[in-house]
Amino acid sequence: MNKGKKAIGRNEILAVSNRLESLGQNKLPIPKGVDPMRVRPGRPR
Repeated sequence: MNKGKKAIGRNEILAVSNRLESLGQNKLPIPKGVDPMRVRPGRPR
């Protein structure tokens, strides 16, 4: 395996923190109510 450096520099820390902040802003709220993935199909009449 290739061994990389174990520590990251200040510029890399800033870049990673900026990426994480931008990901956190795009969260959509979870809708309340029935989970559409768990809805049971209707019974035939």
